[in-house]
Amino acid sequence: MVDEEIKENVSIKSKKTLPSVGKLLTDTWKIYKENFKQFFGIVIIPSVLVFVFGFFLVEDNTILMIVSSILTVILSYWLMASLIFAFKNRGKIDIKTSLEFGIQKLFPLFFVSILYGIIVMAGIVLLVVPGIIFLIWFFFSNYVLIYQNKGGMSALLKSRKLVIGNWWGVFGRLLAMIIIVSIIFAIISLPLSFLTFNGNINLFTSIIELLINLFVLPFFTCYSGLLYENLSEVKEDTEIKKDTNIQQ
Repeated sequence: MVDEEIKENVSIKSKKTLPSVGKLLTDTWKIYKENFKQFFGIVIIPSVLVFVFGFFLVEDNTILMIVSSILTVILSYWLMASLIFAFKNRGKIDIKTSLEFGIQKLFPLFFVSILYGIIVMAGIVLLVVPGIIFLIWFFFSNYVLIYQNKGGMSALLKSRKLVIGNWWGVFGRLLAMIIIVSIIFAIISLPLSFLTFNGNINLFTSIIELLINLFVLPFFTCYSGLLYENLSEVKEDTEIKKDTNIQQ
């Protein structure tokens, strides 16, 4: 009897599964609406600055181009870290706290992203398919950094651990979101494409990027964050655990 009880506690399988794309989108939209002011307040300053550095400062000047590129990268990672932190603590913190936290995690996030990029590119150079596998395995590294304060390779390995066993499920849900973002991008781009902006393609591109940062990026962050949270719950629930309290 005791042996059977131990076996049941050790080998029990989880009934939890990842939510469907429809469920993820519904929950994401709800969170997005409820926290829109905070998300918008976080993205507005970095996004406008990226717009400025990415367009107005690049005028046939190598030094300005280098400076604006560096500042754009810094602002982008600041924005990313602040958004993920705001999503994690949705409804509990203000805009200022999110932005301050984003500054603290700027360089750790940059380092994790560099490792992520190198590994994925190496996989693509080798046989393409490994690159796609790595892309999904390590996709949640940024969330691991913000949620669990694990940086470097620890963040990547933790992300891989979460995805293993659910690779196709994660791949399908991320692919669905990418398709949706692409459609939104096309919808935004189409009307703006009729405007010539005096033939200045940089201005056109910068405006598209600004709109995406302001409205699409927070939504994508929420969607990915929900997927990460659900994946963590599923993984935790599916891990084999031994009940050490059982006594003979």
